[in-house]
Amino acid sequence: LGSTDGDIAAARKRLHQWSLVGRSVHNQAQLDHAVAEQADWLSVGPVYGQDVPGLDLVRAAAQQLGAFDQQATPWFAVGGITLQNLDEVLAAGASRVAVSAAITRAEDPAAVAAEFSQRLRAHWNQHAPAPESVPSTTFTVPRRANEPADADAQPVGGGLGHRDASGDVAARPAERPDSEDE
Repeated sequence: LGSTDGDIAAARKRLHQWSLVGRSVHNQAQLDHAVAEQADWLSVGPVYGQDVPGLDLVRAAAQQLGAFDQQATPWFAVGGITLQNLDEVLAAGASRVAVSAAITRAEDPAAVAAEFSQRLRAHWNQHAPAPESVPSTTFTVPRRANEPADADAQPVGGGLGHRDASGDVAARPAERPDSEDE
């Protein structure tokens, strides 16, 4: 949800009970509000451009939520991030980024995407907890107070994974619709 798109509780009432709802935040007050309303993930920024919160908001998110804390709300630095400024964004405390223009406008999008992936993986390998303590195929979504703790796995995020009774979301390959439904 954008910063002015209403509250997360209202959005959740309209969605499947296992849907993940994120929030875009552009200042400290919005960051605090999104954490309080238990957003499942956050996009923090824009980091670059004119009249933007910039790296200060990235630093605030890193201080408040951490960068590698598996129990905290996951967050992504967004807005104007390129290969040229990625190290600055990571140094400010980000561990995840969302990029589009840097890849889609590149002469060789596959090469740029591969370099983003390699550099982010290297950053995680250098700073994240030991691999044996962080499963590579799951991430934890903090359970909201109104969620049932049933033992059956439930779909999450439009088929991107499933949540088990512990609240872990395990990734699975995206499902292709039948050709007649496309």
